[in-house]
Amino acid sequence: MKKIFLLFLLFAATHSLFAQSVKFGLSAGLNESTNSTYQGSPTVISGYKGFNAGVFAEFDQKKFSFEPGLFFSVKGYNAKTYIQYTDNASVNAQGKVVLNYLELPLNVLYNIRVPIGKLFIGGGPYFAYAISGHSNSTVNQNGTTFTQSSNSLFNSGSPFKRTDFGLNAVAGLSLKNGILFNLKYGYGLTSIFHSTQTSTDGGHNSVFSVSAGYMFL
Repeated sequence: MKKIFLLFLLFAATHSLFAQSVKFGLSAGLNESTNSTYQGSPTVISGYKGFNAGVFAEFDQKKFSFEPGLFFSVKGYNAKTYIQYTDNASVNAQGKVVLNYLELPLNVLYNIRVPIGKLFIGGGPYFAYAISGHSNSTVNQNGTTFTQSSNSLFNSGSPFKRTDFGLNAVAGLSLKNGILFNLKYGYGLTSIFHSTQTSTDGGHNSVFSVSAGYMFL
């Protein structure tokens, strides 16, 4: 939580630089996320569809603008594992991990004015804190099927960390009537696992988002 307060202090310090024109808005959209948890067989990682929704501010300096925000963002991944042993025994498993984050992006955007509004492109760092998470899986071992699930991934001894830090790349269109659309890609620079889990697992979030919103004029 200390990092969140430090980022808010950075936001406050930057406010005076962009205070000439301030607008506020709402945005929501879809996430397609995955994770570098495993590399190659026997486990294959695929994308998980989540969503994002939140509020943001725009400090506009014509060609450039500073855009902090606070979003609820659902990330995760699907996993499939198949192991065939030499004695014809086998394990076939599939499951998913879902992590619900509060995310604070701090983006700097370059604006290109067009007749219908403006195009923007840019990016910046983000800090995310997982407020909850769950997982479930179905395992078939030698013809016997059983399920496993967890409603909390952050109990004592869990491999998952609550914090995530990374970088965003953003591009979109903001119309003169306040409606806006954007594409965003976010990549985690830190692993979602504790250090004892990262030597072979990786564990970096990777999220592509499509969003629409409204800027209050």
